[in-house]
Amino acid sequence: MNKELVGGNKLISGFMSLSIISGISNGIFQLIVPLYAISLYATDAQVGFSRGVIQLGSLIVALPSGFLIDKFGSRKIYVFSCIFDIFAIIMVSVSTTLKFFLLVLFLEGIAGSIRWTSVNSAFFEKINYIGNDKSGWVRASMAIGLNFIGPLLGGAIIVKNNYASVFYFIGGLLFLTVFMSIFLKNDQELVNSNYKNKENTLIQIGRLFRNKLLIRTALIQSVIISCFISCSVFIVVFLLNLGYQTNTISVVIASQGVGFILIMFLGGKLYKKISLRSLYIDSVLLVIVGLCIIIFINNIYLIWLGMVLIGIGAGLSTNISYSILGNMKGEKGKISGLFYLFTGTGMAIGPLVGSFMVAVFGIIYGFIVFLPIELFILMFILFIKDDEIMEVH
Repeated sequence: MNKELVGGNKLISGFMSLSIISGISNGIFQLIVPLYAISLYATDAQVGFSRGVIQLGSLIVALPSGFLIDKFGSRKIYVFSCIFDIFAIIMVSVSTTLKFFLLVLFLEGIAGSIRWTSVNSAFFEKINYIGNDKSGWVRASMAIGLNFIGPLLGGAIIVKNNYASVFYFIGGLLFLTVFMSIFLKNDQELVNSNYKNKENTLIQIGRLFRNKLLIRTALIQSVIISCFISCSVFIVVFLLNLGYQTNTISVVIASQGVGFILIMFLGGKLYKKISLRSLYIDSVLLVIVGLCIIIFINNIYLIWLGMVLIGIGAGLSTNISYSILGNMKGEKGKISGLFYLFTGTGMAIGPLVGSFMVAVFGIIYGFIVFLPIELFILMFILFIKDDEIMEVH
């Protein structure tokens, strides 16, 4: 068998294993945080605010973490972020007041952002070696742990154990990823960059924001993923208002996640048959069609189809984005950091804008608000030439 092919398979297996375990820890943590907040007598608003605090922490360090990664290497920063994350989680487990709990969640958001940016940076560095057809596999692996294994495992653990035990289990999983990153050697190494850029930091930031391909890719992805996240939130209230039970709603939401994950694994095969520009257009069209079905048709089976189409569209655009960023010239830490800054901002702003529209006009406007935005992105992509989609080198 081709030696390069074997090496690439080993490398992607290492990244996927790391991502699945990280995803499981995040999935358990997302499940346990609101439950623990309620045990500290948090109000509904404060429970929601706790999620916002984590997101705020992650956005603040998104870009600075890229500079640290390029200077010290993905491996070192990843190990540091995991240790910092373990410390934060232990502090969460001993929180007895809501203020201290929220403070530690902010720190956990910082650590989690640095950790994921480190993995993305290393993956982007190696994507040409792994192959563009596998560009979505790491993100899909993360989603499997985050959206499926993590919540199920967390639910099983919390039934028979106290909150502290669950937090310690999460810390143990993160500790395992530290060992995995240390012992992934040679071609499976988390890249340690030779940092040679001595330019002023502001000049480097300015160059990043002048990179049209990077900004365009991050902007498109932030809009699409914002719609994906928001729909998974508002569909719960929408279906409850239509009289459907929680088990039906959970199937609809899970199906959206399955569509996202499957296209992340399979979408790369389309690169050899269809141009990236056409795939970009298809990804937005899928989201638009999914939105239209939900907005105009109240049949549960078609609503299910609409959510699946949104999941597939978001997964396809994510796949394309990872392929573009992996082939982009430049220091991958900064590229990964800026990309996370845009997408994280989209995931935070989307539900907020949707919530405002829902409060003023009604639940259906939580979906309607994204329709003109997606149409604008579609028109934006139509004016992009094929040779402007990806750098080839």
